[in-house]
Amino acid sequence: MSKFSRDSATCFYKEHAGKGFFPTLLGAMTADVCVGLELVAPDAVPKWREFLGPTNSDVAKKTAPHSIRARFGEDGTRNACHGSDSAGAYKREADIFFGGSPAERMM
Repeated sequence: MSKFSRDSATCFYKEHAGKGFFPTLLGAMTADVCVGLELVAPDAVPKWREFLGPTNSDVAKKTAPHSIRARFGEDGTRNACHGSDSAGAYKREADIFFGGSPAERMM
């Protein structure tokens, strides 16, 4: 469990900097604590993203009603959970959230 600072949230979501929703995203991510999970399994990234459902919770409610985002998300920004979109993004995001390399975290 951790709380993002404005700087760490900006670093974590840097690919969205400059987009219209970015200030709202930063506000949501710095409003309270976050729980980090590191899932280690074959094809963990696509499996987790399928479990989460579509990024926009309103879309998730229509197309994946049993997904996490459909059940707990509020809208396109406050969507309950984050899931890395690729192995490269996972590595960068895990290093930011947990620190160190995956091998160091496994010890």
